[in-house]
Amino acid sequence: MNSTEQNNISFLLKQYKDIVKNDDGSFRLAHRCIPGTNNSYVKFVDTGVHSHNELEHECYCYKCKYCELNYPFDFCLLRTTLENSSIKVPTHYVANCDAYDPIEYLNIIRDKSEMINFIEMVQQCFGCPEYCEKYFGFSPNVDDDTGKVLETVKEYYERGGEFANIPDKYPCVIYFPIDNINIHEKLEWIYIGEEC
Repeated sequence: MNSTEQNNISFLLKQYKDIVKNDDGSFRLAHRCIPGTNNSYVKFVDTGVHSHNELEHECYCYKCKYCELNYPFDFCLLRTTLENSSIKVPTHYVANCDAYDPIEYLNIIRDKSEMINFIEMVQQCFGCPEYCEKYFGFSPNVDDDTGKVLETVKEYYERGGEFANIPDKYPCVIYFPIDNINIHEKLEWIYIGEEC
């Protein structure tokens, strides 16, 4: 067996895992593969994962709320947490995934607090914090010397910070173009509550 084959087998046995949903709603990791005879190949095993999406979820991980976009590899923040890893784990280390929770184009937002939670969830979809700030129309406190943002979106909201480009009536439906965000366009939304 050559070194490439050995590395591939090592990857499948040690790093390629399923994310399985437990009965209580939490998640755990399960080894996707076990060693074959003489460690010369691997056997794929049933880990109890419900979503058999091994061949398709990788293409859509960037839409998942647990994904951090980063070139050249996107990272699975849930997998990183489950591993208790100080190094972020790439999405391609995940085989089948019960945790896949995509950010949709159309989202029902029931109140301003839910809108703030949505902004926090999608801020990773922007190339940098300033793009997210421009798109939703807010300016958190930053360190003048380093440029580092000093507060989260929620902290900014809780201290009374204003958002120029979010809905002013709830409940509403917002359109979030995750595949093609243009920070120069305004967030599209429509009020779906009862008219007085």
